[in-house]
Amino acid sequence: MQLPGLCRECGRTIAKDFVFCPWCGVSQVTGELVTVGAPRRKSAGKAASSAAEYAESSRLKNITQQLDDLEKEFTVFAMRRGRDTI
Repeated sequence: MQLPGLCRECGRTIAKDFVFCPWCGVSQVTGELVTVGAPRRKSAGKAASSAAEYAESSRLKNITQQLDDLEKEFTVFAMRRGRDTI
C-alpha cells in the first residue's frame, strides 16, 4: 500500500502516484508530493493550508463521531449478550 501524499497546490490528501490532483486539477509531475505529516511547502499558500487543515479537522470530527456511535452500539450489544447468557 502506498502512503498518501498532499497536493502541492491545495494541500488535500491524494495518492502519490496521481499525475493530477482530483480536487484542484493541478499537475503533480513538476513538483514533489509532500508526505502526510511533513511540513507543507510555503508556496502552497495560506488559503490552501487553511483549507487542508479544515478538511483534516472535519474528517477527524467525523471519525470521532463514528467511533462514539460504534462504542454505543457495542455497549448495547454487549449488555444484551450478557443478559442472554445469564
